[in-house]
Amino acid sequence: MPNLSGWLQAAQVARTYLLFAAAGVRRVYWYAWVRLDFVNTNVVAADGATLTSAGRAFGIVRSWLKGARVQSCDQDALGTYECVLIHPKEVRRVYWNPIRTVTDVQTGSRLDRLDGSHQTLPNGWVQLRIGSSPVLVRSKPEPPSPQPSSVPVSGTPSAAGVATSPSAR
Repeated sequence: MPNLSGWLQAAQVARTYLLFAAAGVRRVYWYAWVRLDFVNTNVVAADGATLTSAGRAFGIVRSWLKGARVQSCDQDALGTYECVLIHPKEVRRVYWNPIRTVTDVQTGSRLDRLDGSHQTLPNGWVQLRIGSSPVLVRSKPEPPSPQPSSVPVSGTPSAAGVATSPSAR
C-alpha cells in the first residue's frame, strides 16, 4: 500500500465522511481503529490509542457535520468541491480540490482548517487557497425571504390579487 502523508490521510478521511453525508448515508464505519500495515490511512498510531492526523480529522469533520443538514455537495469544472451544510445557527461551506490548488474569494465570518486551527474573518471575506485538504467557511444564515400571502388581510381582493381597502372602491 502506498504511504500517504499525514495531512493527505486526514483529507481522505474528511472527504469520505463529507461525500457520504451528501449522498444521504447515515452511518459510515472506518475499516479499523487499530494500526494496520496494509491500509493507506491509519486513524491511530502504533500504540493503538493515540490519534493520528487522520483520527483527529474524523473528530473535526464530525463537528462540522453535527447538527447540520447537507444541502448540496457539487464539483465544478476545475474539480473544486463545495458542500453546503445548513445549521440552525450558521451556513457552513466546505471546499476542497483533489486535483489542483485553486484560489477563490469567499465571504464568511470564520475559516476552519482540518488541523483544528481557525481564523476569524474581520472583513467578512477571505482569499482562499483550496487544495486537497477540506476547509470550512462559516457565515451567518441568510434571513428567510418573506412569503407573499395569498389571503387578503383586509378589504377585498383586486383583479391582480392584492387586497384593497373597502374605502378605495
